[in-house]
Amino acid sequence: MHNYKSGIASIEPVAKYMDIVLLHERLSDGSPVYVAHCTTLDISSQGTSIEEAKRNITEAVHAYLEERPELLDEVDASVPPTFSFIEVPDGKAARPLGR
Repeated sequence: MHNYKSGIASIEPVAKYMDIVLLHERLSDGSPVYVAHCTTLDISSQGTSIEEAKRNITEAVHAYLEERPELLDEVDASVPPTFSFIEVPDGKAARPLGR
């Protein structure tokens, strides 16, 4: 993008996408917690709600990259992640195919 008023060329930042996995878990006292894991950078955070876990992992990713900015250049994260879900019935172990 060119800024014609100042005569200075500026480059718009390129978006980087980080893969985040959100898991619903229970603490040892039975209270629910959402664990957010950034598989791209291998860091995790948590929260008492999905929204809080997402805010916390976003903050953790930003803080991590402030300390290690060179990692952002190494991440090939220019394509948005594809999300997929599978449903496993409660209390039933998955069985291998063909049995």
